[in-house]
Amino acid sequence: MSTRAEQKDKAIKDAATKLFIKNGLDGVSVDDIAKAAKVSKPTIYSRYKTKEKLFVAILIGECEKQIEKMFEPRGDKQTLEDFIHKKAFEYISFITDPWYVNLLRNAIYYSGHFDEIGEAFLRFGPRKGVSKLANSLAVEIDKGELKAVDPSDAAEFIISRSKSNCFFNAILARTLENADEDIKVEAMKIKKEFLLLFKA
Repeated sequence: MSTRAEQKDKAIKDAATKLFIKNGLDGVSVDDIAKAAKVSKPTIYSRYKTKEKLFVAILIGECEKQIEKMFEPRGDKQTLEDFIHKKAFEYISFITDPWYVNLLRNAIYYSGHFDEIGEAFLRFGPRKGVSKLANSLAVEIDKGELKAVDPSDAAEFIISRSKSNCFFNAILARTLENADEDIKVEAMKIKKEFLLLFKA
């Protein structure tokens, strides 16, 4: 059961996330966050010295939460082919989700003004994703399912190839009729290319 302090912190982060996505960092004040979270400004400042630090905390928390869910090792009953396809599909789905796209746009824009934001995004976003996926692929290399390569290179291939048409269409806010189908097709391409390069 969460404590009162944890409940307040969650309320602050939930309110701030919605406001940042809707209005951008510049368009949100600590007063706005306090009102939406139903807490006082001193409560927010006692946890986060600035709204930029609150934004960084949200960015780190959300990236970690999503990456933790996505890059688990292969299950006993799952084929290598299905595993690679699922990893690509999950990652493309994550980076094209409107919620993530809006957060990413904010992170990119404000990283020019606040180094901490850019560094946090790189460290806890793509870098952490590559590291977690590399750990799962290392298991496959040890089993002889994949070639004896640096697992980080294999992970980087999936991550970098995922930033293809679907991702850029999402970033550019292009409306697509069959977004889910496009993601499946992209994931299938990545799986085929990956296995051609890395399967033992």
